[in-house]
Amino acid sequence: MKLYNKPLSPYCAFIRIIAEVKDLPLKLVDAPAGPPLPEEFREISPMRRIPVLITGSGETLFEASVIAEYLEERFPEKPMLPADPKDRAQIRIIMRLLDLDVLPSIIPVLLAGPANPFPAEKTAKIFDHVRHALKTVEDRISSGPYALGEQVTLADAWLAPTRYLLESLRRFPSFEAILEDCPKIEGYQTNAQGIPEIASVLGEMHDARKAIAKAAS
Repeated sequence: MKLYNKPLSPYCAFIRIIAEVKDLPLKLVDAPAGPPLPEEFREISPMRRIPVLITGSGETLFEASVIAEYLEERFPEKPMLPADPKDRAQIRIIMRLLDLDVLPSIIPVLLAGPANPFPAEKTAKIFDHVRHALKTVEDRISSGPYALGEQVTLADAWLAPTRYLLESLRRFPSFEAILEDCPKIEGYQTNAQGIPEIASVLGEMHDARKAIAKAAS
């Protein structure tokens, strides 16, 4: 299988964690520069988003949550969703909150960077929205080492890369307070580093972040 990938993208990291847990061989292909990705990338991903998975039989799949469900169903030997439907629903709630409420809110702030910050009022509204989403996640996860249950699940695959990016927002005092109000999410960074399949992907994200910072300096 082939994955169009960017090392620092949390959406790509979700899929790489799943592949690590399930011991699936993935050929990583560097996605074009962006965002936005070039117009010709629509031939692979109609909405010009990554990740994109080319399956072993040649199908093209896009959208991280769709790829995750495909890999879970196609390779069930190491399941990342529990058997209990109620527990599966809780994991999907966590995934949706991070996917739809947290990441789309914080990524523009991160891309803007300290040199070109958002207006204070806009940042406050973003962080208030993120606070509600994170608090809802906080209420549903355990204190570790895994997000839920006794093994790595799709909740971990989503939470670990998101938590890594949240660390960069500590430069905002108001966001520091949000993390302090979510002690399980705050402590999850340490828990994730102790899970080999996750730690390797977080290491790739960290290396990519350092390379970007070096290139910009």
